[in-house]
Amino acid sequence: MESIFPDPFNISNTDYYLINKQKKNPQYFEAFQFFGEENIEITEETPIEKLWEYHKTLLSKYHESRKKREVNEKEKEKEKAVKNTSLLDIKCKIAQKILHKCIFCENRCEVNRSTKIGKCNVQETRINSIFVHYGEEPEIIPSLTVFFTGCNLRCVHCQNWDLLNGKSGTLYTPRELAKAISNFVKRNSKIKNVNFVGGEPTPHLSFILDCLKELSNIYIEDPNLKKIPSIWNSNMYYSEEASELLDGALDFFLADLKYGNDKCAFKVSKRRRYTQIVHRNLLKCNQHADLLIRHLVLPGHVECCSKLCANWCFENLGKSVRYNLMFQYRPEHKATDIEEMARKLTDSEKVFSNKTYKRIWFN
Repeated sequence: MESIFPDPFNISNTDYYLINKQKKNPQYFEAFQFFGEENIEITEETPIEKLWEYHKTLLSKYHESRKKREVNEKEKEKEKAVKNTSLLDIKCKIAQKILHKCIFCENRCEVNRSTKIGKCNVQETRINSIFVHYGEEPEIIPSLTVFFTGCNLRCVHCQNWDLLNGKSGTLYTPRELAKAISNFVKRNSKIKNVNFVGGEPTPHLSFILDCLKELSNIYIEDPNLKKIPSIWNSNMYYSEEASELLDGALDFFLADLKYGNDKCAFKVSKRRRYTQIVHRNLLKCNQHADLLIRHLVLPGHVECCSKLCANWCFENLGKSVRYNLMFQYRPEHKATDIEEMARKLTDSEKVFSNKTYKRIWFN
């Protein structure tokens, strides 16, 4: 894996680094303990519109609080004793309601996923594997990686096509996954993060928020347990509603930027409005979390995608965002359905992509 981004090891000024050094709490743990100034009581009957209203108010105050200071742990415990609904509680409740008319991703299929399978091939959360990954970018390894099943895209060249079937994998409860994460960290103190991937994590957003809430409870039960940042490892084709729920709960976005235009996105992944949706989500997550962008160079898509992706990132996100230009494409799954995708990259495509990126980024 070839990575090209400014000073990959120089991340000492990022929240992600400070969380790893236990100098700052993960955002989900902060959100778990953030109650605002007024007590909020929610029930099963609280309408989702009211929950969004609460969420908007609390999230704004939460970001203001993070900019000003770190709240003393004893103050947080005192707040917890008298107030019963945190920012993370509200996120969990909204996500649970969305599941009954699912709009987590931009397929917006509105399926009741308590009874039916969505367009992502997912009904209930299943996990294919959990293990400590050493093959990621240097600043995030070793990474405790949770592979979910199902996906909201239909890429002909999918490298993890065996995870597309949402019926495969093992059923977990949020508490069981949180306990598994904490047990991994207890056995291996070098683990730097919990990395939610797939497939695609987006269809599992409600489950993941519930898991982060359970993990926060475990931190309260065991104050000596190392608190690790959370990573959203995603194709970024999710809805604005999902984006709001992720804001303030995830620490680091490991984002795939696949295509430079909508025509190629539909041809290869069968999804519309790709650039508008993914660009919107990249801009949003870059406001309140650390971001690393991955771009897998595709055969026959250097000018139309690789060049445009690098140019958009430079113009809209700037040099501070790390960018990983990857050349390990191999024709998998149904790649032979598209002529140019049926082969590996040529040396000239690799050289051109590399030179084009450096010319955009460093000149």
